Amino acid sequence: MPSTPAEAVSPEDREASRAAAAAVAEYYEAIARRDYPAAWRLRDPSPGDTLERFAAGFASYAHYRATVGMPTLPARQDGALWVAVPVQLYGRRRDGAPFGSVGRVTLKRAAGQDRWRIVS
Repeated sequence: MPSTPAEAVSPEDREASRAAAAAVAEYYEAIARRDYPAAWRLRDPSPGDTLERFAAGFASYAHYRATVGMPTLPARQDGALWVAVPVQLYGRRRDGAPFGSVGRVTLKRAAGQDRWRIVS
């Protein structure tokens, strides 16, 4: 009997997806607490990025929250695993105006590593 797509997914891939989504949730929880160093440690910064510049990007927000969606299954490329996680951002700016947006966060876990890093 042929397997269904759900049966073809390995437990390791499911766990990798869950771990990536958990990293995204941890990232946005740290931002909501204004613990920018904790959030920064979950990122894979681009050249020239600094913690100070990252933290300054949130200065106009009074409340910053995220809802994390269902992650993709891992894709393998260049010896690494990649997962995309949809997010909905919402909250309030310091001037009282509400904000909201939707998008996705891409994470990478390099070969031999156990920690997911946010790349975009």
